[in-house]
Amino acid sequence: MTCESALLYLDLPSSVLIAEAVLPLTDAAKQFLAERFKDITKFQDEVLNLPLQELRLFSPMTIFRLLQKMLSTTLC
Repeated sequence: MTCESALLYLDLPSSVLIAEAVLPLTDAAKQFLAERFKDITKFQDEVLNLPLQELRLFSPMTIFRLLQKMLSTTLC
């Protein structure tokens, strides 16, 4: 799976009939992205290119640390 295909699976319409059919794909896509970006600070550029709604895959503390790191490098 690639990041692009994972994002496509997560962007599928959420109708009830489709959701049941593609639930394994969306679960696999979430797991793939979470594992790919496990250390979010190593992939800052890629993460910043993700659609904003996909940041829900990361914990609030992880996002906070990423923003903190970005701001500290920008301000210095």
